[in-house]
Amino acid sequence: QRRERRAHLESAPELEKPHRRRRRQRRKFLDGLTTALVRFAEQHFRLTERDERTGKTRLELFIEIERQTGVVAPELRSLPVVPAAARHVWDWFQDLSVARGVGMQFMAITWADMRSYFALLGVRPQRWELAALRRLDSKYLESRAGHAKGRAVSGAKQMRQSMTGKQPAE
Repeated sequence: QRRERRAHLESAPELEKPHRRRRRQRRKFLDGLTTALVRFAEQHFRLTERDERTGKTRLELFIEIERQTGVVAPELRSLPVVPAAARHVWDWFQDLSVARGVGMQFMAITWADMRSYFALLGVRPQRWELAALRRLDSKYLESRAGHAKGRAVSGAKQMRQSMTGKQPAE
């Protein structure tokens, strides 16, 4: 009788819809949250690339240009913000990233690294959090691979010119 009753309840469309809808809404929310976090991370990774000649990050160069010219870089006007509901994932990523292996190139954060990290914290992350960490790590590695291939960050003169429209003084 219990099986019949359960089968009847599971097949009743009016009882099934709210459960499916909540699950779909939660998945949609978490996908959007992860996308917003990754968008923030991509901007962060671009701004923290170091110029090989000056040793300064793009952010430091933008701030220097703003101080010298009074012009705010467009990248600084529209900075994305870490979503509050995913701030902990960003913090985890930063902790894990600091301890990543580096050889001839940056190494991915391994599952073993994550397992050890979460065991130390006494945390059991949800699947979406693990997926978000993997996406963040992937974007980080992509951003650093482009930089390692010799892609130099534009110097202050070129940035000033693109921001103000003025030719740099030679």
